[in-house]
Amino acid sequence: MYYSIRKHLSVQGVQKQIRTFINNNHKMDREILKEKLLFYIAQGNGLSSEVRDLLIEFRNLGGHQADAEEIVKEIKQESVEELQDHADDVLDIITGWCASEMRVWNDE
Repeated sequence: MYYSIRKHLSVQGVQKQIRTFINNNHKMDREILKEKLLFYIAQGNGLSSEVRDLLIEFRNLGGHQADAEEIVKEIKQESVEELQDHADDVLDIITGWCASEMRVWNDE
């Protein structure tokens, strides 16, 4: 029985399952990030240590700068004009157009 189970498990199959698991969880992380960023943007706290900490957590979980930027651009597109400035503040943190102590990514 061990042989038959082992025979059906290929390295490529396991790697595919792992990638699928990571991708599914990463999408969930994106949704959570979007929800939390929207909260801070709506509060007018786009340029804050809380947002920076949230982005660092996203990065540490495997999130990429381009994904974070895309999420904020989606929020900006979906938001009323007065919230767009706060979304721009978050984009400044993501892209590095901010004080060095607020930066999250260094040239990704």
